[in-house]
Amino acid sequence: MTSGASIDAPIRPALLKNSGLPKSDSSVSTTALSCKSIRVTGAHPLGSLHVHQPADSSLSQEVAMNPNTAPDDDEPPLLGPIDSQDDIATRQPLPQHGHSLSGGDIVLIMDLPAHFTVGYDSVSFTAREFVGVRDIPPGPHFFWVSETEASTTRCGFWVISSATEKIHVMQWDKFNEVVGEPASQVEARFQKDKIQDIYPKLAPYQFRALNATIRSVASGSSSPEPEFARNTNIWQQLTNTISAPLLSRITARKAGNWAVHTSDRVRGALMLPAEVELEKRIPSVVASTELKFTFSQGAKTYDAESVGAARTEQAVDATAYLMSTAISDDDIVGELQFAFIVGMHLGNEACIQQWWHMLVSVVLKAYTLPLRRPELARSLLQTITAQLVYNERYLDGSVLDYGPSYSRDLRMALIVYKRRLNEVLLTLNSLATPEQAAVGQAFSELETWVWKFGWDIRSDYLRKGKTMLEDGEEVELEMDDLEAEDERGEFAATVVELDESGKQKDLVSWD
Repeated sequence: MTSGASIDAPIRPALLKNSGLPKSDSSVSTTALSCKSIRVTGAHPLGSLHVHQPADSSLSQEVAMNPNTAPDDDEPPLLGPIDSQDDIATRQPLPQHGHSLSGGDIVLIMDLPAHFTVGYDSVSFTAREFVGVRDIPPGPHFFWVSETEASTTRCGFWVISSATEKIHVMQWDKFNEVVGEPASQVEARFQKDKIQDIYPKLAPYQFRALNATIRSVASGSSSPEPEFARNTNIWQQLTNTISAPLLSRITARKAGNWAVHTSDRVRGALMLPAEVELEKRIPSVVASTELKFTFSQGAKTYDAESVGAARTEQAVDATAYLMSTAISDDDIVGELQFAFIVGMHLGNEACIQQWWHMLVSVVLKAYTLPLRRPELARSLLQTITAQLVYNERYLDGSVLDYGPSYSRDLRMALIVYKRRLNEVLLTLNSLATPEQAAVGQAFSELETWVWKFGWDIRSDYLRKGKTMLEDGEEVELEMDDLEAEDERGEFAATVVELDESGKQKDLVSWD
């Protein structure tokens, strides 16, 4: 039963009671109709209109004053006064789905069961009766619901808030157990019309500042934190490039219905065994959803038509691959932000895999991007830093715990990226633009944060060393993680030409 049904209950029977329809004869055959049908013509479905305040027309008043006057059923209703052209020109149009209560946009979720866990942005709580959220500031926001905090499946939706005080209405589908667009636009309109009565029941958006749990990172390091890491409201840095066209492209849904689910898959990615098992337990209407990202997990970073040195360079440096996409810089960063937020808040394995793919195989392998597109490189590094800060301070689980090799791969990727970035900046020296220098500053903030994890990503990374075992024995270890990096620069392998005796040509001989 929708929230509007409880209001309709005392109204609709009264309308049917006074409709004046004659009762059918119960003595007729059971094969006949039990009532007489009537024809209805109009723009609204029968029974969907709600009476707020009855108003008597001048004709009905005349009949009430003069009982001898019989009303003419065929008489058309009286027309109101015709507005002048000046009145029409000066009349201000009302917003289609707006309100005048100030404070920001409003999100309503109809028919959500009691004692559900509700989350929006960086806060979550269990609500005895949740109606919606008010005073939502401009920008993208992510809402999600689940039966309990420990539920394995969650569903959520995106909202792009504006400065026009818009009302966004969603509805809980009890049959498929997902949140989506309202089944009846009439009921959605009715919810918006009675916003004055609903408003006191709405949770204030700033409730997140009181309820959000922020954990500090335990570390013996005394290094300062990045400036924005000390800000309790980090959501803007996490979602500053997410837009309506991006959400429509990834979710393949129309504007205002950007719903996602734990079981959503990423197009082109292999399904994990856990995802296959989960898909068998949920309705097919949910399991068939695919998210469309630009950077496919099965794609190569090099062009198949490239040969020789050009192909080798594209294989080890993803800059050309990243710049060859037909999307904007904001959309590139937005895909990284979308994958992280949906993956972590909904427990979507496919989005987490996509995030790791973009992070390790694309973003941190685009070594010459700071030289060619410094603004994009800086934005990507700042997003990664914000995501790691948010992961550590606001989330119970960690994105670094989703696989045994993920943390190691990220640490190695950061070490190599720092080396290449130093090479680029040292080569430019005083010729570096302010945008290129800002890339170095953004990476320094990222390096400062991962240092709290005990990660040493300096260029003089220790290759050999001794470690003590549990029995006190010391053994010498050698790290071969960066063996490929040892063959770069002055130690890089080169192709030489040999003479008939097998000696290298062009060498100085003292014979």
